[in-house]
Amino acid sequence: MPHPVPTPERLPLPADAAAADRLLEELAAAPVLVPILTDPTARELVRAVGGNSPFLSHGILRAPEVMAAFWVDGPRATLDRILLATQSAAQSDSQADLMRALRRERWSAALAIGLADVAEAWSEPQVTAALSEFADAAISAAVGFLLHQAACDGRIEDRPAAESGLAVFGMGKLGACELNYSSDVDLIVFWDGDRVRPVGEYTAEDTFVRMTRTLVRILSDRTEDGYVFRTDLRLRPDPGATPVAMSMSAAEAYYESVGQNWERAAWIKGRVVAGDPTAAAGFLKRDRKSTRLNSSHGYISYAVFCLKKK
Repeated sequence: MPHPVPTPERLPLPADAAAADRLLEELAAAPVLVPILTDPTARELVRAVGGNSPFLSHGILRAPEVMAAFWVDGPRATLDRILLATQSAAQSDSQADLMRALRRERWSAALAIGLADVAEAWSEPQVTAALSEFADAAISAAVGFLLHQAACDGRIEDRPAAESGLAVFGMGKLGACELNYSSDVDLIVFWDGDRVRPVGEYTAEDTFVRMTRTLVRILSDRTEDGYVFRTDLRLRPDPGATPVAMSMSAAEAYYESVGQNWERAAWIKGRVVAGDPTAAAGFLKRDRKSTRLNSSHGYISYAVFCLKKK
C-alpha cells in the first residue's frame, strides 16, 4: 500500500460487531476485493467501517472498486480519478445523466475520503479540503453543463465557462475549504454585464436565474441515488427581495450602500468555485476594497456572522 496505514490495533473498534462481520462477508463476494481482503489490516479497516458507519458501509457495497483503488493506489490518486470523472460529467447528454453521474461520484468521493479518514491516512484539514475539492468539481461540472445547454437553447453565446461572465462563489465552509461530511454548500451567483453575451430577446438575468434554479435542483434533489449537496443561496444580498442570480454591478451597489458589516465580512471566506475566474477576480478585488473602506468592524462582524450560521 503506497501510504502509511495504522496497525489494526489503532483502527476504531466496531460498535456493532455483527454489522462489521456482515459487511466483511458480503464484500468477500466482490472479485476486486478478494486479494485485498487477505491482508489483516484491510479486513480490520472494513470491520471498522462496517461496525461504525452504515453510510460508508453502503458506499463500499455500491463501489467496491473504490475500496480496491484506495488500497492499491492510495487516497490521493483515487480521489484524483474521481474528480476527473466528476468534471467529465459536464459532457453528459442529458440533465438526468448528469444527475446520475454526480451522485455516483459523490458516493465514490465520500467513500475514498472516509476511508482515508478512518485509516488515518489524512489529517482533518486534508479531509475537509478533499470534501471541498469534490464540491468544486461537482458544481463546476453542473455549471458547465448548464452553460452549454443555455447556448444550445439560443440564450447565450456558446463560450467556455471560463469566459462566460458567470461566476459562482463558494461561501462559508465551502469558501474556506472546510466542508465536513454533512455540510451544505453556500453559493452566491453573480454575472459580469461586461462579459456576458446574451442572444436575441433573452436577458442575462432571465437566463442566469433560470440556470441557478436548475443548478440547485441538480445538486439538491433526492433521487434513487441520493443527492449531491444541500444548497443554500441565502447569503446573497437581501435574499428575500433579490433574484437568485444577480449582476455584479447590482451586488456592488448593495454592499456599498445598505449592506450590513457581517454581509461584507462574509466575503473573507468567499472564493470562486465555478464559472468565469476573471469576472470573479474583478468582483472580489472591488468588493474587498469596498469592504476595507466601509467595514471598520469587519472582523467583529464576521464573528457575529459565524455565530448566526451555527
